[in-house]
Amino acid sequence: MKMTFSELHDCDLVVDSRLSLAEGPVWDSSSNNSLYWVGILDGTVHRFNTATNVHDRWETGQPVGSLAIRKSGGLLLAMQDGFATMDLDTSVIDLVAPVEFENKGQRMNDGSCDSMGRFWAGTMSAGDAVLGSGSLYRLDADGSVTTHL
Repeated sequence: MKMTFSELHDCDLVVDSRLSLAEGPVWDSSSNNSLYWVGILDGTVHRFNTATNVHDRWETGQPVGSLAIRKSGGLLLAMQDGFATMDLDTSVIDLVAPVEFENKGQRMNDGSCDSMGRFWAGTMSAGDAVLGSGSLYRLDADGSVTTHL
């Protein structure tokens, strides 16, 4: 059933994260019903726990385009320099697969896991949009990266 704007007008602001560009919401029902998202240009990762109403924020040190939740704990990030893991308890970020590392004019952007657990993410120009400058990458469970475009 489609809802009109007037039917949706009664909204509540839950987290005022004041980000210049927030994207990539991922729901995690296994961790007390938490919502994760990224502040792309701010280089931040966010979690809002709906059970406790606690908003956590981590600084990554570089633009981060998307994330995925790891079965083994923590997150997988698509960052400017490539794919990285993040330990939420220690805030340690480890680059596991560089992608376009030498090209600072590019950054990782949107991404998601498929049904086989592979993390797909694309790149784009970091500044003004340059048509055709991006690529599509897949990170497999063994840490190998395949370029598809």
